[in-house]
Amino acid sequence: MLSTPYLDEAERCTRVALMNEGRIMRIDAPVNLKRKCARRCWEIVCDRVRDGFRLLKTRPEAWEVQAFGDRLHVIVARADRDADRVRETLTGAGIRIEEHPRHRAVAGKFFISLLTHKEQRKDVA
Repeated sequence: MLSTPYLDEAERCTRVALMNEGRIMRIDAPVNLKRKCARRCWEIVCDRVRDGFRLLKTRPEAWEVQAFGDRLHVIVARADRDADRVRETLTGAGIRIEEHPRHRAVAGKFFISLLTHKEQRKDVA
């Protein structure tokens, strides 16, 4: 048994329990937790991160937005539909996107989403 605040360490385990405020939110293998998260994380490097962050926080297609230095991590429900809307929202506001690879949500993003959307937890798993 191991207790760690580092989700990259937890991803190396065979079974993890995600906890918040002393309560277990999910228990499963890390690969299964990530598979249950249908949402996709889209990493966007852009020239006006703060403006993009504020703008996307108001958009329904951006389920979660996190700013990290010169990039935004945007969690969308459906990459095939929502990524284009996010791109159009940013470029329509004059924000230049330098790159935009899509990737599956990692355990850390999944956990943050669980914490920030407590009322929608059933929608996540």
